Amino acid sequence: MDRQEIVRILIADLTNKTGDLYPTSALKESLAESLVIMFPCLGLHRHGVTPYCHFYHPRTGGFFENRLRTMRKSLSPGKRKRSPNSKKDSEKNKKQPLIEGTDDIMMKVFNIGCLLLNSLTY
Repeated sequence: MDRQEIVRILIADLTNKTGDLYPTSALKESLAESLVIMFPCLGLHRHGVTPYCHFYHPRTGGFFENRLRTMRKSLSPGKRKRSPNSKKDSEKNKKQPLIEGTDDIMMKVFNIGCLLLNSLTY
């Protein structure tokens, strides 16, 4: 199992839990942080950056945001938050509550990690 597969599984589960393709930044960041806490080998260990910044960073995006953008391309224009060429609006700044049930997501991450560890050959 590779990184892209892990990102696909986590984002699919996240979008199922939230019910849309626009989860909050806080939720994406906590998912990235939890992933790296459970599997430290997936984190970056560099001075000045968070270990999970490649999965999600509020300003630069990351693997999670790239996957969400790809999924959003299939939405009809009426279901998109904004059209691809429009300017940023104030909807981005609205706060949404974190969803409950992130334990299920982390359990899936744990199971993925177990599968990865079991598939390693020494």
